[in-house]
Amino acid sequence: SDSFSQPRIVLYFRDTMGQPEVARQAALSLITEDGVSLITGGCSSNATFAAMQVAEEHSLPFLITTASADKLTEMNMKYVYRLCSPASEYTKPFLALLSKFRGSKRGCILRENSRYGRHETKPIVRVCRKARVLVTDIITYPARAVSDEATYFQKLQLIRPDILFVLARGSEPVRILALVQVLDKIPRLIFCKGDAFLKTDTYIEAQSALGNIYTTAPW
Repeated sequence: SDSFSQPRIVLYFRDTMGQPEVARQAALSLITEDGVSLITGGCSSNATFAAMQVAEEHSLPFLITTASADKLTEMNMKYVYRLCSPASEYTKPFLALLSKFRGSKRGCILRENSRYGRHETKPIVRVCRKARVLVTDIITYPARAVSDEATYFQKLQLIRPDILFVLARGSEPVRILALVQVLDKIPRLIFCKGDAFLKTDTYIEAQSALGNIYTTAPW
């Protein structure tokens, strides 16, 4: 009926650039200048924590959509809610998958040499221990490599892992997946994590080509 108008939702956007102080100022601007009724988003956990503190101080609901640090929703904040799964939940389906994997379980971790790569390696190693997967090698490559040479390819050729764990961001994951397809022995299971694997096209193309690739991406 024309007598009932639909509620009007106006969206305001701010870029936190993954930096806590920028996120804090962005949240404050949304609240005090734009007069928003709710804030949603958050990718970097540190930046999200800074922004949601501002929301809490102003008694404004904050809905976390991506940031995964468990602590964000473990501090008894009244106005903070979570839509995505916390980090502690990501490894459960991963563990279940590895536990069902039969045959040889020799694993190799290929990761960028960065804080991200080192941080994401720890939970994988823990899960591998529980699933009785032997991680024989950890191969690293420069996070900001500009060379066309993928030195890790020859190492993968020699190691010939049954399971390959890829922890990579930026454009490198696409090259890694392309090179994996031409290995003499393609790993029986490939587990990937990184921003590129959140893109539908990247994941579907890799799955179509390899058929044995998985990711813990919540979507």
